[in-house]
Amino acid sequence: MFTNHNTLSHMRKLGRSWLGLFFMVAMAAGVLFISLHICHTIWRIYTDTPIGDRFLISFPGNAALISTFFKQDFVERTLLATWSSFWLCIAVGVISQLFHLYRFFYEPYGWFSRFIFWGLPLSLVVGFYNYINQGISPLFCAWIVSALPTLSLFGVVLRSAKEVLPEIGDMLKRPE
Repeated sequence: MFTNHNTLSHMRKLGRSWLGLFFMVAMAAGVLFISLHICHTIWRIYTDTPIGDRFLISFPGNAALISTFFKQDFVERTLLATWSSFWLCIAVGVISQLFHLYRFFYEPYGWFSRFIFWGLPLSLVVGFYNYINQGISPLFCAWIVSALPTLSLFGVVLRSAKEVLPEIGDMLKRPE
């Protein structure tokens, strides 16, 4: 079917990359789902204590926001947050690879700089997107829910984009 070895090699690399990405998406969704259930359980235990009762009386607005958040469907919220994190990370990965941003602003830096300058802003963007489009509210909760999958996916997605996509300068070169 394909006679060019480079084409077959590139298709294998693309397949491995997508398989790895979907495995990471499933892992991020599972960890987020478990984390939400743990937080919900802790909230329920806390509200049954005397200090929790005092919190409910002293800060009814905050307590109502937290209770409203935990009344939302965890499965739906987990899937929506993880899926939107994945696709927004893909978009950023493609753009950063095509326009040389990965090479100059991601690759030379360590994990802490990548976390601060790529991970946190990207998780804020994904949180805002989830707040506006997915109905995860309040905004702070949308950011918290979006942070876990975004921070676990952005590095893998950016590296995968680098593996399978050329930079735009390489595509514009004339063959000699």
